Amino acid sequence: MKSILLFVVLSHGLIFTKSVFAQVKRNSFGEINNRVTPIFLDQSVNDFSMIDSLISQKSLIILSEDTHQDGATEAIRSEVIKYLIAKKGFTVLITESSLHETYFLNSGISDKVSVESVIDKMHNAYFTRKPVVSLLRYIIDSTKEKSIFIGGLDIEIQGSDSWEKLIKEVEAYPEMIKYISENKNDWAEFRRLVVESFGVGVNNNINNKWYMLIASCIGKIRAAMNTIDIPCKLIKDKIWENLLNYARWTLVRPYVVGNKNGHYEKELSLFYSMRDSLMFENFKWLKANIIKGQKTIIVVSAYHSQKNYKSESGFAKYMSPNSMTFGEYLSGSEFSNVTATFAFISSTGQRGAEYVGRLFDLPKMHSRSLEYFLFNQSLAHAFVNLRDLDFSFYMAPLHYSSYIKANWSKIFDGVFYNQVMYPNYCYNCGFSSSKSSN
Repeated sequence: MKSILLFVVLSHGLIFTKSVFAQVKRNSFGEINNRVTPIFLDQSVNDFSMIDSLISQKSLIILSEDTHQDGATEAIRSEVIKYLIAKKGFTVLITESSLHETYFLNSGISDKVSVESVIDKMHNAYFTRKPVVSLLRYIIDSTKEKSIFIGGLDIEIQGSDSWEKLIKEVEAYPEMIKYISENKNDWAEFRRLVVESFGVGVNNNINNKWYMLIASCIGKIRAAMNTIDIPCKLIKDKIWENLLNYARWTLVRPYVVGNKNGHYEKELSLFYSMRDSLMFENFKWLKANIIKGQKTIIVVSAYHSQKNYKSESGFAKYMSPNSMTFGEYLSGSEFSNVTATFAFISSTGQRGAEYVGRLFDLPKMHSRSLEYFLFNQSLAHAFVNLRDLDFSFYMAPLHYSSYIKANWSKIFDGVFYNQVMYPNYCYNCGFSSSKSSN
């Protein structure tokens, strides 16, 4: 006997089968039905008005991907940024990249150098992704000159071309010419460490000898800068301060994580916590000195943006109770009431990038997850309003690549959904990505 399917059309026009409603009931997802809005991506500036009620009183919007290898996320996130710039008056884009690299990028844009020629000399992979290159062109072509400021939060130092440019400028300061001539070997070693970069994050330590050399040279540079008039002195001084903070961060790593380079999540969360606190200090500095009163977009990984994780038992496996994230620093500050935070999720597919060298399958969908619920609605793209949705459910928006049960409304205000994830390749690396269609 043939089974008969019962179709019900909800107020927002979505169609569900009886079997899906049974799944909704099992998952206690009934309340989410009227919070799901399909997204259609086919315009130069796409419609994301479904988030308007969540951001109407907000001047700080955080858009946070699972990992930096999520191509579908990067595509839709870039479209959201265009919407916020074009329709909502946002004039600042702050990224999870270093201040020295965004200074380098802004300088190139101001000098009317092509986007490609600038980003090809940058280390940070965010700016080399195809959707972001398109976004940068949009920012340049669709806004007034210098009306959009691009800034960086991170303290990591990679980017040989940007450091080469800064160090050459330093080597022309009157006080530095004498210092360098009298300390040629020390300066050559300092230059090598900075321009060739002494390492990224969790797997690189710096010894005390290197740290003392870096601290001494930075002290001389900052003192020399105070004696002369140079363009963008404020930002450049902060860049050198960030380099000192990065050196200190890598110096203390072995004492926080242990002498082994193993990735132990709880111990690493303490190490990351120091980085997140410095990212927050950079944000406060930017707000106080560069972007006063301007509506600001921040793009970071969901690890950094998550807040209130300590109240959720699902995070105990991954986070030390003594650690803090950038999102938690924000939520405990004067910026709490003006911030809206969004994550990105997908049901199936792969993530990856050319610099990783392999692809990673998304975790198998949990049968009681939001991703499974949305997958059964056959939506290519959607947005889910999580605000004040006071119950726990499974979701996988974080880099742990696993489903966690939590009251996600306490951590994110909403999530953007792509049914299929694909890798986040660079704009010119020759790889292609298979994209889902609307």
